[in-house]
Amino acid sequence: DPDAAAQQLVERANQHGGRDNITVLVVDVVDDGDIAAAASASVPDAEHFSEHPGSDTQNLLAVPHGDDDEGGTGTADAAPTKRRRRRRDAAADDGPKRPRAFTVRSIAFVLFVLALIGGGLWLVNDYATNTYYLDTVDGEVTIFKGRPGGVLWIDPESVEATGVDVDDVPAEFADDVDDRRDFATIESARRFVTNMEERIEELAPPPTTSTTTTTSTTTTTAAPPSTTG
Repeated sequence: DPDAAAQQLVERANQHGGRDNITVLVVDVVDDGDIAAAASASVPDAEHFSEHPGSDTQNLLAVPHGDDDEGGTGTADAAPTKRRRRRRDAAADDGPKRPRAFTVRSIAFVLFVLALIGGGLWLVNDYATNTYYLDTVDGEVTIFKGRPGGVLWIDPESVEATGVDVDDVPAEFADDVDDRRDFATIESARRFVTNMEERIEELAPPPTTSTTTTTSTTTTTAAPPSTTG
């Protein structure tokens, strides 16, 4: 059926990577008195032309093609029939092929996208957790790991309480605590706290000395006068 043949050819073209509009033309072959066979026989065959590059059309017609599958004479008249048979056999062997669901290119693209996503997540996590800063918790100076306020879904984490009361922070250190100054490592944050504690001790008033005076009391007892009888 011409319609079925055209539909099958369109499907076959799509299965083999068709990307544009596909047009199929079905031609009805009728008996023309061997005119087409004679015309096809006069066209140089690529195989025999390579074997006889200097021969003309008349010589090519006389070149034996060997016995065909149906016991032909082996002359040029059998060449069109033999070529058509080869094309028909090749088309029969080429059954419909299902397109591959995954190709090397698509897998490589998916891996590339996953690598980009993973690299982006790693960069965000590294930026959000590679620093420390000081803040106060319940009136006490505390060391935090992370960025003040957090980054995306990553919140800062309290890692160490310093024991320094916020009211005792010296004036020269107050801005760093209030502005949540960041430190590259926890050791540098601890050194800052140590310097702050030493400054607090320097500013502390000296202890006061109290003097206690003890008053002694002397008691004198008088003997009663003697009585003479």
